[in-house]
Amino acid sequence: MGRISGLVPSRFLTLLAHLVVVITLFWSRDSNIQACLPLKFTPEEYEKQDMQLVAALSVTLALFAVELAGFFSGVSMFNSTQSLISIGAHCSASVALSFFIFERWECTTYWYIFVFCRLRPRRFTGHGIRAQPLRGMRDLPGPGHELSFPASTGGLSTTALPESPQIVLNKQKGMQGGVSW
Repeated sequence: MGRISGLVPSRFLTLLAHLVVVITLFWSRDSNIQACLPLKFTPEEYEKQDMQLVAALSVTLALFAVELAGFFSGVSMFNSTQSLISIGAHCSASVALSFFIFERWECTTYWYIFVFCRLRPRRFTGHGIRAQPLRGMRDLPGPGHELSFPASTGGLSTTALPESPQIVLNKQKGMQGGVSW
């Protein structure tokens, strides 16, 4: 529990740091827009680049609203895997956007930072495969599958049942599945 309680404030602080950097970028976007343009540019070119950067920052703020709503509602607050991914992504985005502001990188670089740090997979297990919990009767083995209980097949010699059953495949009998306790 100590690890999870330490992740929640860390995630909150990296979210706020990233949000502060994005708001700062809104205020100081002029130098980045000029870096996107040639030395001699027209006001129309400047307006076009400004609108593109404002649109990118607006999309970022909209996704911040969604992520903060999920965080404050508790949907993703105590998911340690989600918290670690979020901390890594928002921390790297904060550092990259700080360089984006201070080094006056081109506007197209913002989209690379956005894709790398914002559009990441949401929920992964340790092996990189999306977890699929049991949802009810439709996840149970279908007709033709036999149920095998380890106690009846000699694999378990106790009569006490554990807390939750698991769906397993019985490899010795082909593709027949069963419920293992």
